Amino acid sequence: MSRLSQGDKVRVGVGIAAIALILMIAASGWSGLFTRWFPVIQIGGFSIGSKPVSLEAPIDRSESFAASEVDDLDIDWKCGSIRLVAGDGDQIRVIERVAAGDYEMDPRNATFTQEGKTLKIDDGLPDSGGTYPHMELVVEVPCDDALMFGNVDIESVSSTIDVERVVSEDLSVASVSSNITLDGIRAQDASIGGVSGPVEVSGEVYEALDVSTMSGGVYLTLTEGAPSEISVSTVSGAIELDVPDGLGFTLAADTVSGGLSTPFELNTVDEDGSYVIGDGACDIDLGSVSGRIHIA
Repeated sequence: MSRLSQGDKVRVGVGIAAIALILMIAASGWSGLFTRWFPVIQIGGFSIGSKPVSLEAPIDRSESFAASEVDDLDIDWKCGSIRLVAGDGDQIRVIERVAAGDYEMDPRNATFTQEGKTLKIDDGLPDSGGTYPHMELVVEVPCDDALMFGNVDIESVSSTIDVERVVSEDLSVASVSSNITLDGIRAQDASIGGVSGPVEVSGEVYEALDVSTMSGGVYLTLTEGAPSEISVSTVSGAIELDVPDGLGFTLAADTVSGGLSTPFELNTVDEDGSYVIGDGACDIDLGSVSGRIHIA
């Protein structure tokens, strides 16, 4: 496969931006996108698309589930914060907090349900129709290296997302404008997608790691081993990748105006123009239109 020309890179960047915009619209809905970015239309004191709710007392509730009965986590939490952290005991504890106040959308309909071996956590909000309330979610999982989830799927519009020390076969995080931090994770495969906001990942991924953003920086630190494939694409964000000592990899790095820096000697080139370090076992593909790329 031939390397991209400058024109091709620009077209790829435009394509990524278009796809990101489509994802943003799909994630939030046309009317929700409109009401978040433009003032709500007022007619005689009534806000089109809004259903005002006055919360006189704060919401502070929790529910617990037996970790041995849960294989998968499915989280849909649009705005506020999502924290998936190590806790005590052998239970999965789900905590929701919402401050008292006036809200354009009703924050009282969140649900925590177990369907078979899947724990589903949903904020109960519609996909569009107004300004989302700030809702805090904490999910505590047992601090047990033997506990491995099958699938962990997190979707959000603008929640801050923090995932700590979670072990799973497949980890997927998708958001529109969140700050995403995955710290100390261990996963077979990990996929992270967003439109804006930085992405920080540290830990171990064994098979494939895929990260795509439009305007957020991507900062990856692999602590031990490495996946067979690493793919990172962004339009205007920087890419920084720290790989384990002694890792052999094949690097394809494309940027239009950001530049590439690395302490590795990039002398050996294979047929498609990629750089080969050591045995070249790990395939690394990094692409940014205007962000700098650094690998160390």
